[in-house]
Amino acid sequence: MENLIIYCKSFNKDINRFSVLLESLKKYNTQNLKFYTSVPESDISLFKNKFGTDYVNIISDEEIYNNLPSMRGWEQQQVVKSSFWKLNICKNYLMIDSDSYFIKPFKQEDFLYSDDIPYTVIHEQKELFS
Repeated sequence: MENLIIYCKSFNKDINRFSVLLESLKKYNTQNLKFYTSVPESDISLFKNKFGTDYVNIISDEEIYNNLPSMRGWEQQQVVKSSFWKLNICKNYLMIDSDSYFIKPFKQEDFLYSDDIPYTVIHEQKELFS
């Protein structure tokens, strides 16, 4: 089991943004942390044909959460993202969106305080509520 992996939930309309993310990972992932992405089953072949499977592990959303409830796309996305841990492939994962990208080299220690303690970001969202 990996201590830390990088995970991105994506889909066909984000393929160009995902491509930028993937290139930044290839450039700056100095420890070659494993990278996983999940996409709807209907997008699997699109992603595998465009990106291959050498650097990115492409799985279907349905592998993570079978029988997704009928809800809006962004709500389904949150269900899948918050259920990734159920695959039991890692102790910790960095969840990143398709429209994100890295701008400098990084390693596991940038995200974990120790092997067992990840860094977290917590705030009260006061600016959002005002």
